[in-house]
Amino acid sequence: MLISLHLHSNMFSGNCGSAFIEVLVRNSMWPQDKPFVTLLPSAMLMNPAECKHWIKTHTVRMFNHSMYC
Repeated sequence: MLISLHLHSNMFSGNCGSAFIEVLVRNSMWPQDKPFVTLLPSAMLMNPAECKHWIKTHTVRMFNHSMYC
C-alpha cells in the first residue's frame, strides 16, 4: 500500500521493439527491502503481426490515470 501517491494525469511510454510493458514504481524514501508497487500491470505495445514482421517498432503510447492499478 502506498503511503502517499502523486500521479501525473498521463504517462508516455516510448517503444523500441517491446511487445509488452509493465510499470513498477517505488518511493526513493522507502527502505531498500520494501518492494516495488505495480502501477500498470501490463500493456500491449505491439500486436503479434507487428512483432512477427517487425513493424511499428518505434512508437509512443499514452496511458491515462484510468489505466493505473
